Amino acid sequence: MSSNNEFDNLSDAWGKMDSSANADLAVMIEKTLAKSKEPNTVFTKLKKSFCVEIISGFIISPLLIAYAIYDWSNVYGAIFLLSLGILFLTLVSYYLIKFQKIRSINLVGSDLKESLTELISKTERFIVFYRNINLYLGLILIIPSMIYGFQIGAGDSAILNRANLASIHPAVWIFNVLFVAAFVVAYVYFVKFYVKKMYGRHVDKLKAQLSHLTEEEPANQ
Repeated sequence: MSSNNEFDNLSDAWGKMDSSANADLAVMIEKTLAKSKEPNTVFTKLKKSFCVEIISGFIISPLLIAYAIYDWSNVYGAIFLLSLGILFLTLVSYYLIKFQKIRSINLVGSDLKESLTELISKTERFIVFYRNINLYLGLILIIPSMIYGFQIGAGDSAILNRANLASIHPAVWIFNVLFVAAFVVAYVYFVKFYVKKMYGRHVDKLKAQLSHLTEEEPANQ
């Protein structure tokens, strides 16, 4: 089923729901709405996006924590990775709670318009939080990540303790500043693109369907 035809079955059912009280038709509508759970529907795709995020988080976070606990040869790195792992695990747990609330919304019912409105509202609130937390955390972690990467690249966890910052050539400072600036711009655009790809585009389709249902409602009254 193409994206243009997604939820057409819901739209048809909505129109018929207001125009007939026939019991057999009500059963048919219920079966039609049940098709919204098929893999090619927007709601299912939205839930898959949540699942990808949550499963990935619950895999990566324990690995970071385990590696940090296992290797304390680089104390700064161990503390950094341990903090990162705990933070990610906390966020993923929060995402799971939000996902359960969104997943509990039932599109199979008599008030499809209200269900879609609730789904869109809850998902949009999650998207705002998700986008902001990723933007802020990413920007905050740039410098600590660069320090850890520098230690790994140098193969010496104590290299910064011996470094004479005043002796570093100005060109190196300029390069680092430009690198961080370019990274920040690229990162902001990436986060916005990623959130749109994972969640935003599905919400846009849900909004279009809700708008379509709202336009059809007066015509069937």
